[in-house]
Amino acid sequence: MKSTIDEKYEVYEDLQDRCMALHEKMLTKEIPGDEKYSGIPGFEKYIGVDMLIGEADWTSFYNTCHSPCHLAFALGLSKHPCIDEMLEHDLEPDELVRQKVLSGIKILDIGCGHIPTFARCSRALGADVYTLDKDPADCFYSKKGFFSEEQKQEERKRHVCLTLIKYGIHAKEAQQILDATGGNFDLITASFLDIMGEELREIVFPLLKPNGIYFDVNEPYNCRIFDAFRKK
Repeated sequence: MKSTIDEKYEVYEDLQDRCMALHEKMLTKEIPGDEKYSGIPGFEKYIGVDMLIGEADWTSFYNTCHSPCHLAFALGLSKHPCIDEMLEHDLEPDELVRQKVLSGIKILDIGCGHIPTFARCSRALGADVYTLDKDPADCFYSKKGFFSEEQKQEERKRHVCLTLIKYGIHAKEAQQILDATGGNFDLITASFLDIMGEELREIVFPLLKPNGIYFDVNEPYNCRIFDAFRKK
């Protein structure tokens, strides 16, 4: 007889397989001049820059290959029928936006950076998205003509400016984020932070809804599996 935790691991492994399949499906266009990197095309008018999602390389903190990983994971959580269709056939980004395939999913992107492509794209896809970074939303970059004033106001309203301090009082930091966002997140993503591992989990877990997912691309897969279902 399977234990509850074994069943949850199986669910998570199925989810991970689904997300990896979506990731491979979307990464269809190589970055010009660099065969090592791929990006997700078609979302430029939703992310505020004339770039593929994930176009920057490892020398940059902005719009790196972490962004497609986060987006694939968010899409993998969606129950919208378009997601299954997407795995079988090509779907235009505009159609995914029109269908609001991430509607009903609440996301927090920790360490979003100055070009929060994942957060912007997820918001366009219908998700309720908050961002967190040490810098204010006024530092966010968007190319002229690619992002409306209304979109800028929305991301300022849903941004938490907070420096997560290594060896800090993490219960206090978690409460600050909870007060600003209401918590109860379906998905929390993180990358390029000064704090990692158990310290970051002390902040993240109080913010998740029961069985919510914490996905940090900097952590080994086995840690992600454990973390995903540690929140009860």
